[in-house]
Amino acid sequence: MGGEVFSYEGQTGRWAFTIYRIPIEGDGFCAVADITLCGEQRCKLLLRRPQASGEDDIELLKRRCAE
Repeated sequence: MGGEVFSYEGQTGRWAFTIYRIPIEGDGFCAVADITLCGEQRCKLLLRRPQASGEDDIELLKRRCAE
C-alpha cells in the first residue's frame, strides 16, 4: 500500500464501521476503525502491530469490528 491511506466500509446488522489505515514508518501496521450504531459514533478501535502481515491485519480488524 506504500504510504496510501486505505479505507474500508462494512456493516453488521445496524452496526457500521469504517477502517482507515494510518501510514507509519517501517514495516509496522496501524489502522483505526470508527464504529457507529444508527449513524452515531459509538467507539473507535485501534490496531497497531510492529510488523505488518499485509491483508491479514485488515481482516483481523474487520473481524474485531464485527464481534
